[in-house]
Amino acid sequence: MAETVIEIYGECNRGVHFGLENRRLRGHWSLRVSAGFATAPEFAQLQSTAPEIPGVCIGLDIDKRTARIFDPLRETQAGRELWRQIEPILNQHPDVLPKGKPWPEVKRDRLTDDEVKTWAFEMRSILDCGLGKYVSGPELPDAESIKSQMPGKRKRHLLSTIQWKPESYYADAVPSKGEKVGNK
Repeated sequence: MAETVIEIYGECNRGVHFGLENRRLRGHWSLRVSAGFATAPEFAQLQSTAPEIPGVCIGLDIDKRTARIFDPLRETQAGRELWRQIEPILNQHPDVLPKGKPWPEVKRDRLTDDEVKTWAFEMRSILDCGLGKYVSGPELPDAESIKSQMPGKRKRHLLSTIQWKPESYYADAVPSKGEKVGNK
């Protein structure tokens, strides 16, 4: 099996909080879908000429047990060329356009069964929620297949300050609507 790669690509330039690395990943960004800019006359020309910015990508190779997060603006020659084009535009409008530099690559090697299952489930969830799209590689199994057929236990990565009991750290059972999770 080859590496599966997805791009963060939600509507309205949405990013994603990726709990496994505790990072907010930039989504595909287009000035043309930015709220409020359509009526601002000073942005009329910028809207028609500003290039779209690709979202940060997540890759997982289940067989090699490797995962990575990378930014196409840094990873490819075309991405680096695009960055050279858009950096001056971003610097001209720092109060309204996204800030920052292309992401450095994050690599994870020798993943355990638990980690492979967790990365696969997180990536599948991003796709199922409409916040990502496939770029390349084999399709990930559906969420139910990941939970029931892949070895290991999927770990929780919730945005919460609750102190979790060790037995609730694994999340292969999905709570029903309204059911409390964690410390009961």
